[in-house]
Amino acid sequence: MPEPLSPIPSLLKPLKLEQKKKFTNLAVTGGLDRYARRCLEALAKLYGPQSPEGLWLERARADFGQYLALTLAEREALVAETLQKLEAWPALPQAAPPKAEVRQTQSLAPFIPAEKARAFQRTGLKTLRDLLAYTPKWVLHRSLFTPLAQCTGREEPYFILARINGISQTRRGPRETLKVALEDGTGTLIWTWFNRPYLRKELSNGRWVVLHASPEVSRWGKQVVGQADTFEFLSEDDKQVLEKGGLLPLYPTTPTLTQDFWQGLFAKALGPALESLPDTRLEADLGKALGAREAFRALHRPESLEAFEAARHRLAFEEYLVLQAYLMLKKREMSQRRKGRAYVFGGEKILAFRKSIPFELTGAQKKVLKEIREDLAKPYPMNRLLQGDVGSGKTLVAAISFLYAADSGLQSALMAPTEILAQQHFDTFRKLLKPLGLQTVLLTGGLKAKEKRQALEALAAGRAQVAVGTHALLEKDVAFKNLGFVVIDERHKFGVLQRAALEEKGRWPDSLMMTATPFPRALVLTDYGDTDLSILDEFPKGRKPIQTHWRSEAKKEEVYQFVKARVLKGEQVFWVFPVVEESKSFLKSATQMYQYFSQDVFHGFRVGLLHGRMKKEQKQAVMADFAAKKIQILVSTTVVEVGVDVANATVMVVEHAERFGLAQLHQLRGRVGRGSAASTCFLLTSPLMSADALKRVKIMTTTTDGFKLSEFDLKLRGPGEILGLAQSGRREGGLVDLRRDGALVERARETAGRWIEADPRLEAPDHAFLKAALKSRYDFQLASIS
Repeated sequence: MPEPLSPIPSLLKPLKLEQKKKFTNLAVTGGLDRYARRCLEALAKLYGPQSPEGLWLERARADFGQYLALTLAEREALVAETLQKLEAWPALPQAAPPKAEVRQTQSLAPFIPAEKARAFQRTGLKTLRDLLAYTPKWVLHRSLFTPLAQCTGREEPYFILARINGISQTRRGPRETLKVALEDGTGTLIWTWFNRPYLRKELSNGRWVVLHASPEVSRWGKQVVGQADTFEFLSEDDKQVLEKGGLLPLYPTTPTLTQDFWQGLFAKALGPALESLPDTRLEADLGKALGAREAFRALHRPESLEAFEAARHRLAFEEYLVLQAYLMLKKREMSQRRKGRAYVFGGEKILAFRKSIPFELTGAQKKVLKEIREDLAKPYPMNRLLQGDVGSGKTLVAAISFLYAADSGLQSALMAPTEILAQQHFDTFRKLLKPLGLQTVLLTGGLKAKEKRQALEALAAGRAQVAVGTHALLEKDVAFKNLGFVVIDERHKFGVLQRAALEEKGRWPDSLMMTATPFPRALVLTDYGDTDLSILDEFPKGRKPIQTHWRSEAKKEEVYQFVKARVLKGEQVFWVFPVVEESKSFLKSATQMYQYFSQDVFHGFRVGLLHGRMKKEQKQAVMADFAAKKIQILVSTTVVEVGVDVANATVMVVEHAERFGLAQLHQLRGRVGRGSAASTCFLLTSPLMSADALKRVKIMTTTTDGFKLSEFDLKLRGPGEILGLAQSGRREGGLVDLRRDGALVERARETAGRWIEADPRLEAPDHAFLKAALKSRYDFQLASIS
C-alpha cells in the first residue's frame, strides 16, 4: 500500500504557487485558506498539540482561517513565515503502528483508484470510520423539487431540477461573466457566474443540474448568482432514479471526484465500514432502538426521507453527547485546580477609579462585574465568556477587572487579533489607568527593538501591571512577574492552543474571553460549553439607534449628497471598501476611490486613506488626524472593523456590501453611533448579488440587535467548524447542523451531565463507548477518564 503524502510537502508546493499568483488565494482549487488549514491541522496532530511546533501550527491554522480578510501584504508575510518554518522543520515523529485488531481504522486507500488518489487526499478522509461520517450533501426525492414556474423568490431556497439550454460568455475589462440558461419545461432561469472560467468546460447543453437556491425575479426574468455549494450535476442514471420515485443521496463533488465516483466508493466500502463499527445503542435517551450500524446505513442508503432524518438525528445526538461530555469533564478538571491567590475588591485603585468616572455603569455592566468578582473569589481559575454587542461597554468591564488584579498585586494581559485593535486598547487602558499610577505596555510585531526591550523589562520586573498585545504576547521572551488575569478579545479569532500558551505565562490565571459577535445559545453550548457565560445586553444612556439603509450602485449620488450635508454640519464619515488596490476583480478599491473622492466627488473636503498595507506609524498618524477632526471622510478597508472609536463619526458607508458577512457588517456599522448625534449606515451593493447576500443586506436594515443577527447568520450559513468535528461545517446536510439542532444539543448536554454525575469515570458498561470516543479524540486533554 503506498504511503500517504506527508502534510509538509503537500503544503509547500501550494504555498510557493500562491507566491507566484500574487497571493490571490488561487493556488488550490477551493482556496489555499481551507487547504492550508487541513494540512496544518494534520501536522499539529503528528507533532503533538502541546509541543512548540504544535502551538505554532495552531496559530498558523487560525491565521489561515482569516486569510480572505487579510491584506495582500499580510498574506505575503503569513505565507513567507509558514514556508520558512516548514522548510526548517524537525523530522516528523514516527507514528505508532496501527493495531491489527481495530478494523475501524482500516485505510480507505485500497478502495480508491490510483488516478483519483491525489484528489481524494484533499478530502481528509483516511479510514472507514471517516467515510461513514462523510454524510450526503442532500438526499433527494422528486417530491422535493419545485417547478421553475412556481419559484417566486421566497427567502428559503428551493430544490430545482433543470437542464442547460444555452451558454453565453462575456468579458468587460477584468470581469468575465458566464450566463447559463436553464429550463425544466415550465419556465426558464438565468444562472450567472462571475470570474469562473474553469467552470466553462463543466457546462454543456443538455446536462442536468440540481440547484438549491432562491431565484431573484427581475424584469429580465428569474436569475440566480452561482455559488459552489448550491448545485450538483446529475447523470442520466441519477435522473432516472428520481423519476422512478427513488431516493438519491448526493455528495459534494469536484471535477475529479464526481458523483459516480462517490456512489461507486460507497457501493464498495459501505459494507466493510459498517461491519467494523461497534453497534452502540442509545434507545434509553432517544426513545428509539436504533443502533449505530442501522443509523449509518440509513444515512447513506435511506429507504425514506423520514428514515434519513431519524438516522441523522440519532448520530448527531451521539456526536453532541461526546462533545458535551468532554466539555463537562474539562470544566470539572479545571475546578480542581488551585490558583493560590486572593483578590481584593475594595482596594485603593478601584475606589479611586469609581470616583473619577463621570457616568453611571449600566445595569448589565454591574451584573457582569458581580459575576466576575464571584468567580475571582473562588479557589479555582475563572473561565468566563463575555458576550456584548458593539458599543455595550466590554472594554470598561475589562479595565475594572484589571484594577481588581492590580489592587491584589497581580498583573493582567489582553490579547487582541490585530495590531490596530491592540493599539486602540492600549491607548484606552493607558488613558484610564495612568492617572491611577498603573503602567500599561504594548507588545506587537511592529514594535521597534528598544520599545520591545523596555516593555519586556517592565513586565518581568513587575513595574508594568497591564500588557496589551497581539500574538507577540505568546513569544518565549515574554515573561511576567505575577500574571493573574488574562483577557482574550475576539476569542473566536484565536485557536484553543493560543489561549493556552498565553495562560501558561502565569499560574492558572483567571481568564475572561470577550466577543462582540454574539453567538446563539446552541453554538455557545458547543463551542464554549466549558465556560461560564456573561451577557452585556444594555447600552450606555444617550446612545441613539443607527439607521441602516440599503442602496444600489445606481443611487450612489444620493449617498454622496447625504454625506456632504453631514460633513458640513461638522460630523465625520467612514467609507469602507473591500480591497486596497485594483485587481482582476471588478471591486472598487480604497486607493482608487480615495483619489477619485479627493479630486472629484469630495473635492474641497479633507479626505484621508487607511489600509492594512500602511506602516504602523502611518496608520497611527491617520487615526490621530481622524480623531482630531483633521480628516472629515476616512476612506478605508476593513482595518476599521473593530476597536476604532471616534464619537464624532456619524456616517458609515460600506461599498460592495454584498461581499461582507453579517458579523463584519455589524462590526463596521458599530464604528458609528458612539456619540450623542444620530448616526446612519449605508450599504451600497452591485446590481447582481447572490440570494444569501441579498438576505444579509435586508436583515441588516431591519435590526441592530447583534443577537438576532447571529441567530439569522447561523440559520443562513451554518456554524462553521466546532472544535474540529470533521462532519460539521458550512456545507449543507452535515451530520451535525446547529441550524436545526438546538433542542438536540440541550438534550445531549442533559444526558452527558446525568451520566457523568452517576458515573464520574465512565466505567459502567453502558458508558464504555462514550469513554472510548473521549479517549480517542480528547485523551491528551483529559486526565479524569484515563
